Amino acid sequence: MSTNYYALTLGDSEIYLNDQHMGLAVGLTLHKVVERLVVEQPVAGELAARHLVPLRRALTLEVRFKELSPAAVSFFAGGTNTRFDAANLGVTDYIRLYEQRPSQIRFVPHSAPIVKSADGSILYTDEVDYSSDWGNRQFSLVSSGSIEPGQLLKVLYATDYPEGREVPLAHSSAATAKLEAVHRYPDGQSFMVLLLRRVELDASGVLATGTEDLVDVPLIGRCLADDTHPDSPFGYVRFYGEMMSRMENRP
Repeated sequence: MSTNYYALTLGDSEIYLNDQHMGLAVGLTLHKVVERLVVEQPVAGELAARHLVPLRRALTLEVRFKELSPAAVSFFAGGTNTRFDAANLGVTDYIRLYEQRPSQIRFVPHSAPIVKSADGSILYTDEVDYSSDWGNRQFSLVSSGSIEPGQLLKVLYATDYPEGREVPLAHSSAATAKLEAVHRYPDGQSFMVLLLRRVELDASGVLATGTEDLVDVPLIGRCLADDTHPDSPFGYVRFYGEMMSRMENRP
């Protein structure tokens, strides 16, 4: 018997559970384990290893959240949003906008954010260069505006940072959910979407909050085979953008 391990690790990713936005995660790692059985056949009166037959495949994942949305706090805290004592502080986010795909700032703003070019030399206007839904922390390109798709923007606003605190998580046992990760590449145009259809999540422990990284929640899960999708029982990966079209096939 032998076991082969494969791992895919992504950088910053937006995480969705059951189609609800959970927040920003770092170091999402997907592990694949294949157990193989050595098959031997007699050759000239002796046993010789011919090949390895795969017996069992398993997928596991590890996620570490940097930021939790209110939906995530409700998910992990047992259905009630947790309130924090807070202090109002200024935030600067650097974000790119893409056609027909809203981008999100990290925190809920207390007033309308200011959107500028990355060097701060150009001030952009809401409903002219972009459309905003700040209550949901997101804004989008306006096709007739002066912002180019993939252009790096600087967004300034004020928000409430939670004071350092720990909140016990209610999910001491595993919960099953669908997990989707959206990862963007440094070229500003390419991104990938990783969808795992059934994931048994274990988020036992505490939700620790601070001022630099809003939260730090380790999350471990097992990817369960979905019999309704026999061709791809665990999920799939979709690639978008110019970088992906130039990538060669990898074994």
